Amino acid sequence: MGKDRKPLGTMAIVALAAVLLSALAFAVDVDAARGGKGGSGGRTTATLSVSPQPVANGGYITISGSGVGANTTIQVGVTGYVPFYAVATDGSGSFSFAYPRPVGGPCTCSAEAWGQSGGKFSMLANVSFTVLQ
Repeated sequence: MGKDRKPLGTMAIVALAAVLLSALAFAVDVDAARGGKGGSGGRTTATLSVSPQPVANGGYITISGSGVGANTTIQVGVTGYVPFYAVATDGSGSFSFAYPRPVGGPCTCSAEAWGQSGGKFSMLANVSFTVLQ
């Protein structure tokens, strides 16, 4: 019976190692996602905007951003709506993303952009927008 446990333990270790390696492979450097250090040694501030503004109840939006790391992948979405979506930035650290689902209201909602480093997510920027009745 002890021999049956050994292969299971080995398989568990291999599975854990695979999970850890994949987490490292998909991690995004938060410094890079934030734009790294500017000429003054400070971080570049990421910004977001939503259009149209205000949004009609059940309307679609475009989320645009800048000041994010060049050629990185970030997570973008609307707070309270799942899922967030992987969005690639261009060579200047900007992006424009047509959010693929209608946003209901009335409410004051928030669009967010997140980067990942070491398995932890950090918010890069957020912006509030209004959804009309």
